[in-house]
Amino acid sequence: MFPSQLYVVIGAAGLLTCIASLIALHILPTGFEPFADAVSNYALSSYGFLYRLQAFSSGVCGLCLLAWFADAGLSLSGPGIAALTIYSFSRLLIIFFPTDLNPPRTVKGTIHMILAAGTFTGIAIATGSLTSSLRDIGAWSNIAPALNAAATLTEAAAVAFLVVVVIRPFRKILGLVERGIYLGTLLWLGLVFAHLIFSL
Repeated sequence: MFPSQLYVVIGAAGLLTCIASLIALHILPTGFEPFADAVSNYALSSYGFLYRLQAFSSGVCGLCLLAWFADAGLSLSGPGIAALTIYSFSRLLIIFFPTDLNPPRTVKGTIHMILAAGTFTGIAIATGSLTSSLRDIGAWSNIAPALNAAATLTEAAAVAFLVVVVIRPFRKILGLVERGIYLGTLLWLGLVFAHLIFSL
């Protein structure tokens, strides 16, 4: 198997693992409410290993995509590649720094918030910027409208998340808005890896 094919297989497996873990977290009795609670809260439940698994898997997925882009030699947006790199490493590192459910803020909780900001900002920039680059490259143009829709959802949800965090009364829907970022991200990555798999 060529390296590029290996990147696609491992990345797709990571994406599917991430999705399966997230679904399981929302089915199992974690004690958290999807509408209000951030996904990172689930790390503190009895099923916290699933949170760590989905975060790690999504990080691996991002790194595999970066490796495929590099191997393919595509001319892509520098900021987009940098943002996807930040997203990928933030996902890998965040499993070591659990969130704080309640005050006071701990060192690990503070690092968690920084990594979460890197995650959401990184993927919002990456999806939009890389979509702009890919839509003008050969067969990628065929899925450009779908990629753009997923990127727009990710970007809009990321902006809404910032608003919800800043305006305290809105925090009751923080979980819902955050899941919009997850949905947009998974849709975008899913479209990219589906395209790569069918191109093998």
